[in-house]
Amino acid sequence: MIRFLALGLVYLAFFTAQGQTKNFSGELWSSIPLGTTQESDFVILASGEKVFGRVVRSYNLTNYAEVIFEKDGKQVTYTPGELEGFGLDNGQLFYSRVLPDGEELIFLQVMVSGAIELSKYRGRYFLDNGSRFEELKAKYEDVIINDRSVKRFAKPYIATLKQFLTGECGVVRYSEIDKLPFGDQSFVRIVQEYLQCSNQSFEFHLSKIPLVQVSPIFGGGFSYFSISPEENYIDQANQLGAHLGYFGFVGVRFHELRVLPRFSTELRVAFSFFETELASSYFNNTVLVTGSEQLKETAVYIPWSFQYSILKQSQVEIYAGLSAGLWLGKVTTSGGIVDEELLSRNEIRISEQSITNPLNPKFIPGLKLGSNFQLKGKGRFFTELEWTSQGGYYQFSLINRSSEYARQRLSVQFGIEF
Repeated sequence: MIRFLALGLVYLAFFTAQGQTKNFSGELWSSIPLGTTQESDFVILASGEKVFGRVVRSYNLTNYAEVIFEKDGKQVTYTPGELEGFGLDNGQLFYSRVLPDGEELIFLQVMVSGAIELSKYRGRYFLDNGSRFEELKAKYEDVIINDRSVKRFAKPYIATLKQFLTGECGVVRYSEIDKLPFGDQSFVRIVQEYLQCSNQSFEFHLSKIPLVQVSPIFGGGFSYFSISPEENYIDQANQLGAHLGYFGFVGVRFHELRVLPRFSTELRVAFSFFETELASSYFNNTVLVTGSEQLKETAVYIPWSFQYSILKQSQVEIYAGLSAGLWLGKVTTSGGIVDEELLSRNEIRISEQSITNPLNPKFIPGLKLGSNFQLKGKGRFFTELEWTSQGGYYQFSLINRSSEYARQRLSVQFGIEF
């Protein structure tokens, strides 16, 4: 009896260390078809049959309620109950399972597999050692401190990690676990370190998915410049003749963030050229003053923008965003002429003098709306509409009158992302 009990304990210990619901290192879960070296998406039907094809997706999704699978030009939609699981050519693996507190099958993403499995579903994380399947929980809770109710971030996941990461390799990491942030990178790192220390084999199923994709961009477009008064005399008017300027830009886009796939950010350097004529005037009961001047501006514009994808599919993306940057401009004036007509004496005085004093503030905030389209290969063509505003950009002076104007810029831009 004692002998059988001992054998049972040995078996239980072995199962706890090695047993898994799935063996993701086997051929069944490989993304490489036999006889090829090219990785491919695949699904494993509930019957156990494996089919290679393409999982239709807009970007590096981590949550799937259903799977649209394309094979030989035909698309089929699968639910978790119809699949054992599926894999993507970028290394991601998903399998059908019921969560510890759930009742229905869902597609659970595998992050690390081995003696301990780390998985994820909609921002929730789970550990499985073959005998226990538990969630790594974190939550905000109300606590009373000095008779005041405050919110505190509770970390039950710390105790759960210590329960799973046992033995000497776990104990030496307890101080690190106590400070461990809640998220993908920290959980993956601590589980990997533990399995390496324990000399247990494991696989990392996110290695082919970068934290962020970096894409160079270039393009150009045209801008419509307009001005609006800030503080000016009510009898003074100023307006621009030509409104169109031109620019080109280069930059880099950071997108497909693993944690926030709908967000992206860009840093650009643009070179702008704008040439126009200013017409300025004011009058009262005794005098009418008019003036004109040629303005020529060259500028380096360095915007940093943040975008959110409203619609994000493989072929098309629509996004909106905010931008802020530096406008390093140089305005050159020439040909300034002022006509002063004294109405009471019917006398006209003409003088050559500059009318424009460019204040040229360097900070320039803005809004952006854009879309991009898939080209052949990996390139994408994008179009954008951007609006920016610069307060106190110009100061216009006519003899004893002066006023400050803000400048607005509405630009249409086109470009290629590689």
